[in-house]
Amino acid sequence: MEEVYNTLTLTGAKWWDLQHSPNEETFKATQFWLDQTSKAVGVEIQTVQPAQRDAWLKRRTDDKGRTLIARYVWLSATGPNKNEINLTKAVQNTLCEQFGLRTAYKYFHTFVSGVASLPRESTPEFERQAFAFCFGPKLAAIWSHRLSKTSTDDITEGIIFTQGDAVQQTYLEFISKIPWNHGICLSSAFLAYLFSMVLCSEIDSLQKKILQGVKEIEGETGFHGFAERKKKLEQGRSLATEAMVEMSAMASGFTTKLAGTGRKTDMIEQLLELMLKRASEDRANRERLASGRKAKEDEPDGGPILEAHVEVMRQRMKMQSSETKYIQERVQIQISATFHTISQNDTLANLEVAEETSQIAYYSYRDASSMKTLAFVTMVFLPGSFISALFSTQVFNWEAGGGFSVGVNPRFGLYWVITIPLTLIVFLLYYVWIGKLKRDVDKRKKDREERRKTLTEHPDASSSSYSIRGPGNGGKGRTATFADHIKLKRMRTRTTSGHAENGSNAV
Repeated sequence: MEEVYNTLTLTGAKWWDLQHSPNEETFKATQFWLDQTSKAVGVEIQTVQPAQRDAWLKRRTDDKGRTLIARYVWLSATGPNKNEINLTKAVQNTLCEQFGLRTAYKYFHTFVSGVASLPRESTPEFERQAFAFCFGPKLAAIWSHRLSKTSTDDITEGIIFTQGDAVQQTYLEFISKIPWNHGICLSSAFLAYLFSMVLCSEIDSLQKKILQGVKEIEGETGFHGFAERKKKLEQGRSLATEAMVEMSAMASGFTTKLAGTGRKTDMIEQLLELMLKRASEDRANRERLASGRKAKEDEPDGGPILEAHVEVMRQRMKMQSSETKYIQERVQIQISATFHTISQNDTLANLEVAEETSQIAYYSYRDASSMKTLAFVTMVFLPGSFISALFSTQVFNWEAGGGFSVGVNPRFGLYWVITIPLTLIVFLLYYVWIGKLKRDVDKRKKDREERRKTLTEHPDASSSSYSIRGPGNGGKGRTATFADHIKLKRMRTRTTSGHAENGSNAV
């Protein structure tokens, strides 16, 4: 059975690229001590120095007569990439060897989320089974439960990896403030119980935090009650686009975090299944080894307590799932509300731009009218100016005659023979050019009307393939031919070029 895990270790992806400190040999450990008389469980957190390590590994009782029932080493991943374990590789290998976690340590690198039970190890003195748990990237754990064949001195030992000291501190505070039942602490599923409790508590805290944030967004947008929205409209209150974008980003972040609660819920369910399985298997193992263990009649059994806790946890998970769904719907409403509000603000901005453009067009039209007025005034005075300039030339001989008579140069008639036809040709070319522009505009307008009519009669004509109905095929649809596609493409080209030319003319 162990070969399967070794194969997966060699062939699976390495999700946890852990590095080790080159010099650090000190580690932090949590120990659970059982008072055999009162059955009270005491929790101690100890920093183990290199000189104390060997004695600490061999220690099973203390000076108060208490028995060690569980101990867990805490290792934190720090560094720039948060993957450097604060312990040397050699010391970690020693711990894995003493705790029976060599295979578990190699195997847990191959998955990022889940929990697994590894094959049981059996010797003449004890039976031991290892477990691996991952909830990447913040938490992972490997532990083993050792069941003695000759006594009731059972012990659970493990190593817990956390990303950063903050996660580690959260679990240490949780462990310190809970009055632990000795039956649960003796169970092989104690860490599964601990992780499920903390994850469930994190879901509650996250839901409360997100709900508070959603209420703040709802208070700003007013999209949570008709009366509140109407009140804001009457007050003329409106948020700037920048504020709406920020709230939309915040709501999107809430959606991502709520998706994370679903992942936590799935993880809790896996842990609860492991707890139920281990509750029955631990009971069966103790009964199987009862004769050799010289077990006492009052030997603790944490199975019933674990089973009861699993039932409570599942009920709570249902409530949390319902609340998560409700919050998710409220978040989606606010995302839609902020999106539509941003669109409305953009529309209003576009209307303002259009109004300003209209004003610019009006002023341009007024300037053009002023230019026409100037041109008209110029045309009124141009003949007189022309005659004055003409009379000042040498074509007139003012000294040749007497009285009011004027002598005319013979080349004066040649001037009019050239000027009058040239002026007529210029006006003719001008009117021809104006007529051509008008015909082009009329043609583009006609093409747009035909295109609009085609799309109205055949809604699918804008796609690459459509059906044409007609009397020639009995009213049945036929697939468009290549020529139909070419014709449609030409219609689109003419329409596009028409829009571009219209835009140029408008400018």
